[in-house]
Amino acid sequence: MAGRIIYQQQSFELKPGGNWLRLPRKEAWLDAIYRVLEQWFDDSPVMNLQTSGTTASPKKIIFQKHNMALGAQLTAQHFNMFSNTQALCCLPAEYIAGKMMIIRAIVNEWDLFIQAPSSCPLHPNLPPIDFAALTPMQMAKSIENTEVIAQRINTIILGGAPVGKHLKQRLQHYPNRLYETYGMTETITHIATRKINGEDRSEHFTCLPGVRYQWDERKCLTIEADHLPEKVITNDRVEPVDFESFELLGRIDHVVNSGGVKIHPEQLEDQLGDWFDIAFYFSGRSDEELGEKLVLYLEREPLDPRSEKLLMSSMREELGSIRAPKEIIYLPEFARTASGKIIREHK
Repeated sequence: MAGRIIYQQQSFELKPGGNWLRLPRKEAWLDAIYRVLEQWFDDSPVMNLQTSGTTASPKKIIFQKHNMALGAQLTAQHFNMFSNTQALCCLPAEYIAGKMMIIRAIVNEWDLFIQAPSSCPLHPNLPPIDFAALTPMQMAKSIENTEVIAQRINTIILGGAPVGKHLKQRLQHYPNRLYETYGMTETITHIATRKINGEDRSEHFTCLPGVRYQWDERKCLTIEADHLPEKVITNDRVEPVDFESFELLGRIDHVVNSGGVKIHPEQLEDQLGDWFDIAFYFSGRSDEELGEKLVLYLEREPLDPRSEKLLMSSMREELGSIRAPKEIIYLPEFARTASGKIIREHK
């Protein structure tokens, strides 16, 4: 048997020399999928990947296809998605998340329904889907299609950016399995998950089988796994829960040192997640007195002075004067990666 890509009711077998060679290439997103297949089935034992560029310029990473195949099997085993699984790929194939959905279909013999990446990919014409990977932004934009999410898709993983508190609350009543994942290009696939809905939801990430984590002198996560050729050292600060689980505090390069007090913006964003119905984040800016000051960025036109003053006062009450932002900066549109992750200003 072989996996299949299904596009507009046409089926393309995923095997060397298969009819995937006739996959249309009329649009950029289809051409990107074709290039992944072309690279996977060529004679080279390696494949080139590219990081998302969230905190630095995108860079190339070379991985053995053998290791990528092991990562694809790890996902299937963890979620019990084996041969004949019907999966959905609506992520850009230029980046690791989209590439791995295609490779999972090849390695695990899945039927992979593909569609153009968009901010609102879940629509009423979707067939029944066992497994789908979305960004939190895609989920938030698709949430009005409640019937599609609840009745058509068995398991959804959300990755590429943190799942906000407000979105988690809106997803609690859904009967399907919804997970937030932790991973990066360097780990090939997600190496930890946490369920975000239902009675068995968790605040902690738990490592997948064969994944071992530790933390270095910075209390940043280090990862070893059966599918990885070497240890991965991250800039993500963690609070260990046990030998398999951890609480993610935020990136060490996002930490704001304000007058000697170290503030983790991601923790504040989670705490105020249901305050805003627009995109927002906290970051640091240079300050003569404090060294750095905490700043709130809002994706909107400026508030009037009275409303801004009320907001600042409310945040001081909620967060305390030390952890409350000292300034609000308004931007009409945030810079984002292809996965929808916000690229933070930090000056």
